[in-house]
Amino acid sequence: MTRLPRWIAAALAMLTMMVVGSAHADTRLNGANKSWQAADKCMRSSFTQYPDYTVEAAQKRDRFVQACLRDHRLPPRPDMAPAAPAAAVPQ
Repeated sequence: MTRLPRWIAAALAMLTMMVVGSAHADTRLNGANKSWQAADKCMRSSFTQYPDYTVEAAQKRDRFVQACLRDHRLPPRPDMAPAAPAAAVPQ
């Protein structure tokens, strides 16, 4: 039986590692894509539920999105709604 030159054996080893590595990367990419799609669905649902462009509706959308993300075990995102207007303080 003849021995393979070292460079051929190294090339085969690298090729094997690349194939296995790319399969692992595809799995992680698919998982990330599913998470992004679920988060987008939560966001679209919040606009369907509260379509008005008021501060109160924006705050309700934020609460809805946070609850939806929590239900789907996704990471939370920062609130998008502005803070409620403060009452005028007499001077």
